[in-house]
Amino acid sequence: MTATEVAGVLLDRGLPVLQATRGLVCGLSGDGNYLEEYGRRGFAALFKGRPPRMPLTAPYPVCLAARTREVVWFQSAEDYKARFPEIADSLDLDAAPATLVAIPLVHRDEVVGALGMSFGAISAVGAADQAFTLLLAQATADALHRARSFDAEREQRHEAEVTARAREEVLGVVAHDLRNPIHLLGSTAELLADPELEPNERPQLRDAAKRAVRQMDRLIGDLLDTVRLQAGSLSLQVKDVQAS
Repeated sequence: MTATEVAGVLLDRGLPVLQATRGLVCGLSGDGNYLEEYGRRGFAALFKGRPPRMPLTAPYPVCLAARTREVVWFQSAEDYKARFPEIADSLDLDAAPATLVAIPLVHRDEVVGALGMSFGAISAVGAADQAFTLLLAQATADALHRARSFDAEREQRHEAEVTARAREEVLGVVAHDLRNPIHLLGSTAELLADPELEPNERPQLRDAAKRAVRQMDRLIGDLLDTVRLQAGSLSLQVKDVQAS
């Protein structure tokens, strides 16, 4: 159900079926500029220091495969070194396998990631083995697309829940703060309606009522700004002020 789980299934079950010795599963980032590592088996000894997130322009076979949408085959570590001299120093040739392959993971013409694998025998580049490897890569691409869609939907649900909770908290705070000026308005209205109220006390009560109205207006304005902010329609009026 998640991209990491898809990578785990491919690496734990797919590699033995293909008789591959190492595997690496990467997904394309949302902006399309990076490959993010979802899982690997065995490649740590061969590729030293590879980050879990690589620019799509990085000198690695999986990046090249995702960038060009073409399968990249290497029949030896020397072949790999010749194709990618920029990272030759990071290669452990003593541990290098006989065959390496990088496959773009494409779902309905959309690149969703890349798969890297290595094999201990040169025979792995045979037509039958290539066809089965590409078939498994296609199944991985489809599963990865579904998992990424599930991850995106789950993240959207989480964001919606967070937004709903934040809205409830704001409404609760505003409702609580509105009680004070409302109670004050009610009290001043009752006092102003008292025929025995001294005339010199009426201006003070009127001023208190006006302050309560202004406070309510500010609270309602803050609430409306919160609604506009969540809707993406909040506008700001910018002006210079004198700093004191």
